[in-house]
Amino acid sequence: MATVALSTLRSTLQTFLKDTAAKKWTATDLDTFINLAITQWTTDVPIASSNSYNVAGHEYDLPDNATDVRSVYGYFESSSTPEYLAPMQIRPGAFVPSDEPRRYVVGFPTEMQFYLPRIPRGTSFTLYYGATHTPLSADSDTLNLRTHRWGELAVIYYAAYLAFLPYAASRARLEQWARKQDLNVQNPLAEEGLRYLEAYQALIERHTEPVTYEFVGLERV
Repeated sequence: MATVALSTLRSTLQTFLKDTAAKKWTATDLDTFINLAITQWTTDVPIASSNSYNVAGHEYDLPDNATDVRSVYGYFESSSTPEYLAPMQIRPGAFVPSDEPRRYVVGFPTEMQFYLPRIPRGTSFTLYYGATHTPLSADSDTLNLRTHRWGELAVIYYAAYLAFLPYAASRARLEQWARKQDLNVQNPLAEEGLRYLEAYQALIERHTEPVTYEFVGLERV
């Protein structure tokens, strides 16, 4: 598995922004952009994760880092074979109680919980879900790219896009690039930011399909 440290990401971002002397964006600024970009990337390309639950009725809370829900695995019938339940992206209670679906009901993203129409017959079950990466704080903290080495470039592209947003850099810092400073140019590098956003989106469209193989398949619904 490939990893990249926060210090490396920051240095690369400075190169992309042509600010290796840190005159326009502070290290704190760049770390904020990088962590927001990591969250965005692992929302678009979620990390295959799982969480075990003790059986305690129908309703359960999703993990705090959940961004995508995949399946529930456990004993749901009298058979000795564990069963997969696929999710339904509707809010709990949106179905007729006398005609509950076999698939489990997900409140996410409106509600960070899910509902099992059939209580597991065992004492525990496992939820498979997509997760966001933990934010990086120390220079030595690393982003796990898993098998997606292109993810480093994706994070840099998105972080660069964030750096050029009006709220991310002051007008005074950005106006030095404007052709005429006596004009109300607001963010003179808006087009530069959009260029990085488009580059990020192109990477996502090109590479996200294989991410589905990181998740467990569904036997039946």
